[in-house]
Amino acid sequence: MDIAIVCQCCQGSGLRVNVVGYSGRDVTGEMVVPRPCDDCDGSGRIPSLGWSSSP
Repeated sequence: MDIAIVCQCCQGSGLRVNVVGYSGRDVTGEMVVPRPCDDCDGSGRIPSLGWSSSP
């Protein structure tokens, strides 16, 4: 049975938001526009092939 698991990189949203200019306790970093997640191609799910159950 093939299943799709939630993408851990975007937590299933399909979008990634990068934070730039942030280091340690410096809270002056800024967030850039969300972009489609590269790991799941923006779907929020990653297909997993070859899962099966034994009788």
